[in-house]
Parts: sequence; C-alpha cells; structure tokens
Amino acid sequence: KSVECIIVGGGDGSVSLAASLCLTHEKVLGVLPAGTMNFFARSLQVPLELDAAIDALAHAVVRHVDVGTVNDRVFVHQVSLGIQPRMVELRKSIPYRSRLGKIAASAQAALKTLTSPPSFRAKLTNGKEVHNDRYSILAITNNVFGDGHLPYADTLDDGILGIYFAPRLSFWMNVKLARDMMLGRWTDNEHLLSQSTDRVQIEVLSKTAGRKISIDGELSPLETVLDVRLHRRALKVLMPS
Repeated sequence: KSVECIIVGGGDGSVSLAASLCLTHEKVLGVLPAGTMNFFARSLQVPLELDAAIDALAHAVVRHVDVGTVNDRVFVHQVSLGIQPRMVELRKSIPYRSRLGKIAASAQAALKTLTSPPSFRAKLTNGKEVHNDRYSILAITNNVFGDGHLPYADTLDDGILGIYFAPRLSFWMNVKLARDMMLGRWTDNEHLLSQSTDRVQIEVLSKTAGRKISIDGELSPLETVLDVRLHRRALKVLMPS
C-alpha cells in the first residue's frame, strides 16, 4: 500500500502488463524504454536513451492517459490481426541473442510474411457502421497515429480508438505500405483505410484455430469475437514535464 508508483523497464508488452497492474491497484506508471520500438514511451515523450529517461522521470509530472481493452485485457499501444501477428510468430521462431539480432530476425520475418501475406474475413461493428470484408491488416490503436514518424499516437488523452485496415495485398503493395508506415506516410497510402471510435466489435468469420492476435507485440490465441473499448484517462503515468 505504501508504493505509489511502479516503474517498468521494457517494451510495449512489458509496459502493457505493468499498466494492467497499475489500473487494478490505482498506482502511477513510469516507463523506461528498454524494448525494440517503445511506441508507448514515444507517445509519452520519454527520451529513448536510458540515462536521459531516468532523469526525465525524476522530474516528471503525473498525468492521466487513455488505455484500451480487448475482451477486458489491457493494451497501451495497439491490438492487431493478420500480418503483424504472423510477423511476430515467425520472428519468435528465429533464434537471436541481442537487440540487433532481434531487429535482423524481425526483418527476416517481415520479408517472409510480405511474400505470403495472411488474410481473414471479419465483420467490424463501429456504432451504426458495419464492415464485412476480407483483411490482411486490422489494427485497433490507443488514440490515432500521428503523421511524419513511426506509427504511434502523438497524444494519449483524446478519447478515441484508431481503426486501421487493409484488404488482402500483393507483395509489392505490402512493401509499399510497410515503407509508408516506417516513414509516417500511411495517410497517403491508398490501401490503408482508417476510422476512429471509442468502441468496436470484431467478429472473426474465418476459422480462428491456430490464429493469433498481437496485443502490444505479445501473441495470444485469437478469439472469435473481440470487444475493443477505450477507457478515457483511466491510467496515471509519469510524463516528462
């Protein structure tokens, strides 16, 4: 009870677990970016160099930010179906011993996935809108992505989920989309569509046996129905002032 703040060092998956504990026990979350991409830390504007991040947290202020849940499991960055879970699954099958090795394994897994992209049929219900289609990419994000940089939100308290989806794509369409995502130019990509909401239900119409969902980069079995909600300003975090 005497603990007021939990500081976690790791990537988005570790941060997501810590955020769930902080929500349950009403604690403040501090983030030290020690993962590969550190998207949530970037959204919080925490420096990516660890010494600078420690100093920034020492002088940080407490802010309230949004978090999402998918079937009551907390996420801080995004949940995704299709290409990203396949990439993560392939990367985990490639041995590596360092951060650079993980990056190389990720690149190898990406190439394999883009060469033979997965697809699935799903129905999205967003308020009164219903979309029934076949997708290669479907991602639900904690607030919408900003422009001009890697895919992460510039602000985490706007109270909206971002919905990003793309139909089944050819290899070169996937390569172009991956390039545009890395350069922060996905809004210009004709194959990636987006919407925003505070709640969306996804019914997976394809067989889900063996399929995975990625929740902040961690794999879980894909359930047939996914209820994704945003919880506005529910999480207390340390944010550099």
